[in-house]
Amino acid sequence: MMNLGVETELTLGALGYSKDDVLAVGCKDFRVPTELFWRIAHLSTYDEGYGAQAVASDLVI
Repeated sequence: MMNLGVETELTLGALGYSKDDVLAVGCKDFRVPTELFWRIAHLSTYDEGYGAQAVASDLVI
């Protein structure tokens, strides 16, 4: 199981950024405040294997 918040922070770190550098989070259909995204992301776990999609494929951070 993966945690969306942890995975996102690790990916940002690998790119030289931190969560404090995130200005916006959203996709084609919605946008959420960054504070809300981080709260939800750290509560969100998902199976990174094959199966049903749990995270929006067009999510932009």
